[in-house]
Amino acid sequence: MRITNITERFTFLKTWSRNCPAGWSLLIAIVASLCSGLGSGYMFFRLDHAHATQALAYKDAQIAILTAQKQAVEARAKADQIKANAVWRDISDEARVCLQSDFVNLRNDFEIITLAGDAEATFMADLTQGVLEGIDRKVQRSQIFSARGIGEYYVYNKNSRIASSIAATLSRCGFPARTMSAPITAAGIAGPLPTGFDTSSAVQLFINTHKKPHFSYD
Repeated sequence: MRITNITERFTFLKTWSRNCPAGWSLLIAIVASLCSGLGSGYMFFRLDHAHATQALAYKDAQIAILTAQKQAVEARAKADQIKANAVWRDISDEARVCLQSDFVNLRNDFEIITLAGDAEATFMADLTQGVLEGIDRKVQRSQIFSARGIGEYYVYNKNSRIASSIAATLSRCGFPARTMSAPITAAGIAGPLPTGFDTSSAVQLFINTHKKPHFSYD
């Protein structure tokens, strides 16, 4: 068996290289060009991939920042609401004048009712009693053992126009109020009647419990 070397196997390369001295240079140039093109393509691919990755990272960072800002705003709103709800109600000098300027025209006495054991509502009842006694209205104090709702004032008088007028004054002066269609007869403790108290035309004013510290988006 005759053994040939690699050069003999590719005699055409020898002939081509001998007959075309510039052939190898051209071949090398072509191969180099291909390698360069592939390298450039790979480089651009890497750059595009890097830019896309950077853009996604920037987007994620912006979302994280916006989410953190939203959470911070919600946290501040929650804290402000809890603080506002936890502070006891009060009657300012302006509110006192507002109430008395309307109530002075009424000749009705008042039964102020609160929820038994509610210290904050009792404090507000003390202030309201002072406002009414300041215009010579007599006040009876009573307590009930259970009630629904929060943070509003309820007014009853057998004369619906008087009840509506009182509720409107309370609301205008900063104390949201609504009328009731029937007197408050819930189980409780009725306080003593002051001398000369007129039960026939008395106004029932229920000072409901203040809002408990809480937070809701509703």
